[in-house]
Amino acid sequence: MTGPEQDYCVVHIGLDDIDLYQFGCTTHAATYLIHELSKLLHIHLLDYLNLVRLNPSIPWKTRGNGAVAIRIAIPCRYIDNIAELTQRIIDDYYAKLCKHLGIDIAEPHVNPGIVIALNPLPPIYGHIYTKALTDVVLPEVVLDKLMKNSNTLLVERYRGRGIVGAAAAIGWVLHFSDYTYELITYRSKYRYLEPRCVDESSVYLFNDTTRYTFNNIDIETNRILVTPHGFDPVLYGVRGDDVFELIKALEMIKVCEPISAWTIFRSNQGTDAHIVERSVNELRSYRTARLRLRILGKPIVIPKGHVIVRAGDSTGVIDLVFFKPSKLDTVAKKLQIGDEVVVHGHAKPWAHEVCFHVEKIIVVKQTRTYICKPPRCPLCGCRLTKKGFGKGYKCLCCGRSFMNIELECHIDYRENLKKLFMPPPSEQKHLIKPLNRYGREHKEHLPLKEIPLDTVTKIVEPLLFL
Repeated sequence: MTGPEQDYCVVHIGLDDIDLYQFGCTTHAATYLIHELSKLLHIHLLDYLNLVRLNPSIPWKTRGNGAVAIRIAIPCRYIDNIAELTQRIIDDYYAKLCKHLGIDIAEPHVNPGIVIALNPLPPIYGHIYTKALTDVVLPEVVLDKLMKNSNTLLVERYRGRGIVGAAAAIGWVLHFSDYTYELITYRSKYRYLEPRCVDESSVYLFNDTTRYTFNNIDIETNRILVTPHGFDPVLYGVRGDDVFELIKALEMIKVCEPISAWTIFRSNQGTDAHIVERSVNELRSYRTARLRLRILGKPIVIPKGHVIVRAGDSTGVIDLVFFKPSKLDTVAKKLQIGDEVVVHGHAKPWAHEVCFHVEKIIVVKQTRTYICKPPRCPLCGCRLTKKGFGKGYKCLCCGRSFMNIELECHIDYRENLKKLFMPPPSEQKHLIKPLNRYGREHKEHLPLKEIPLDTVTKIVEPLLFL
């Protein structure tokens, strides 16, 4: 920073896997962290807290595979202490959460990661983000790269698998990419095990009166989507492109339990950020991709109603899998050999082979097909019948046989499928760009500049928060 703030240094703090099995939430921990840091240091918040979703196909991911980055400026004299302060605050967060829930932090599924990076951010963070978003990343590889970087401060106690997501969340800002926002409200710590109490009619009203929010409800299933279902501290979360619309949720969405805190996050969710152009020969297990393919086989319906279709490009062939809950099985059944499609999704191992799980499909070209039948007998006018493969045709009326006759064919006028097909909102993963965001994309990140902390996050009831 320059001018009167020139003795301030910019710090990026990345967090991931801070939640416990069935309990906690990394966004909740990040909210606690930023408020505790503001008590200890004179900080400048330089961006909304970043909620960065990563590769949705990774089998060991947490529920939403989301990491958080906090971007602040602090007095440079505290740089040597920021890692220790962060560790102490997260230690305190775990101690309070575990004491309240009566559980032990020393459980094998806890793999928290914390990374602290100083400006200017090294390019390696951008590379880690891209890789963690679209492919498989090994924690030991990330740790080795970070330890060789002088702009990185590592928190001694928190170097678990979450170090990948923590570094990736920091690196998101290095990409010129689309973004959205999410307002997350948090429950009282005394209600974690209770059903959430949110007035559904108020969610419908909020959805109907806001223009730039998305995935609040699923019209097809009449299901409310703003509330999670686990024991985590999130009460509800609303997503959209306009911060001021999201803030309206605090007044419009009626709840019958206390909101202990709220935070606004800037995020890559709802942007299709994980989709990259690939060819079939570039696919590996858990890689995400956008493929342009030609349909090579007839759709096959397997148990539970899922559909498999063989397709390929100039580099190879692969089985496309359309799962019934996605409702993409309906269009998959109508595909015919020769059709050209563009599919979004990810590669996964299945039955000793790698297949492609489809999360979106665009039919770009439909092949022309014909319906053919035998002609009528030229002698008596009865319809001819095929005798067998290569054996010609026979008239059952007059008994005559014929070889090499011309069939009667006409065009099969198919349903027009040339459009984008998507799952219903309830089946869309966090990163999938919903239909109403097309044309509303942001071209690049906002520049880092100071934002008043109380406009981004607030602990409403400290005694209920943690």
